[in-house]
Amino acid sequence: MKKTENSQPNYVLKSQILSDEDCLFDLQLLKELKLEMYLRHQGLQRLDDDEYNGLWNTLSSLPLFHEYEKINNASWARVRRLRLRIEEMLMCGECVFLTFTFDDDVLSSTSAKTRRRYVTRFLKAYTDDFVGNLDFGAKNGREHYHAVALLGSEKIPLTEWKKGSLDLERIHQTKSNVKLAKYVSKLTNHAIKETAKRSVLIYARS
Repeated sequence: MKKTENSQPNYVLKSQILSDEDCLFDLQLLKELKLEMYLRHQGLQRLDDDEYNGLWNTLSSLPLFHEYEKINNASWARVRRLRLRIEEMLMCGECVFLTFTFDDDVLSSTSAKTRRRYVTRFLKAYTDDFVGNLDFGAKNGREHYHAVALLGSEKIPLTEWKKGSLDLERIHQTKSNVKLAKYVSKLTNHAIKETAKRSVLIYARS
């Protein structure tokens, strides 16, 4: 179904919302409400009816409620697209989950744009298929990147990353696809975190 203009967030307003702690708190409550709605659809629930109705009434009366809904829906649409892309990669061969960090000298002497370029260039030299994104540490806000990369098209060794440290976890397929679900969730969760601010994905273009 084609999206209408009214279904898209107001991006100026979205930026204001994501920089306001009170609005972020309300947005998190909306996510919890949507999860409760999903659980109830499955015959499960975490909240009793009074809590559920109270949360709904509180949120739906907020002036920015409809904008919160658009932001939430856009986030989950992005998650669905990202899941599909990563699942397709994992079906093609063995993949790795990578975490790029920068040493203090690199962080102090380069711009965020330059560091993004470092990671993108490295991934392009390492593999033909990848998807990644910027993130910030929960404790000290330290910038780093996460990526899922297809291992089968390896071109250069991972030891060639000289800008800081690089952690690697191999993703092995299992019959139950537990690993697949784990790593898809891990990256998509990073991709929609509010702490990621302008969490623009980097990926190989086919």
